Amino acid sequence: MALNDFAPSSIFPEQEVQTIINQFFLSMATEQDDFFILLGSIQGGAMRDEIVSLLLTVWVKRADRKYKNIGRQSPYRQAYFSRRGCTFEEYRELFDPDHLEKHYRHYPAFEFFAIMDASERRKFTTNKTPNVESYIEDLSLAQLSALNFFF
Repeated sequence: MALNDFAPSSIFPEQEVQTIINQFFLSMATEQDDFFILLGSIQGGAMRDEIVSLLLTVWVKRADRKYKNIGRQSPYRQAYFSRRGCTFEEYRELFDPDHLEKHYRHYPAFEFFAIMDASERRKFTTNKTPNVESYIEDLSLAQLSALNFFF
């Protein structure tokens, strides 16, 4: 199975991205709001990071469903994970001290960030907090191509 068709739009059509963003904003409207108009774009900050986190959760679930047959021994596995990224929940697992080094390969975030041992994990997590801002920043630094699709 090649990853030629791993274009973001083949997994997550742009119209659906906009629908999820609209639903996010509508969920913030209160009963006192007479109406809610969606205008403009999101440039940065906590709200943008929350939306991107939400979109990436949907992205990862769809990518996993589409490429569920990529096994551990597949020559495409590394390419898949470099495009898949990880969800915020998976990212938070990097900071969980209960995960043993021998089990790192079972956690998608460890695989995405190529963390193979405890020293790499310490280096990666030192001076970071497991929050959405750090998550988005780390995905950007890792050059996750899906982020470009959402901006």
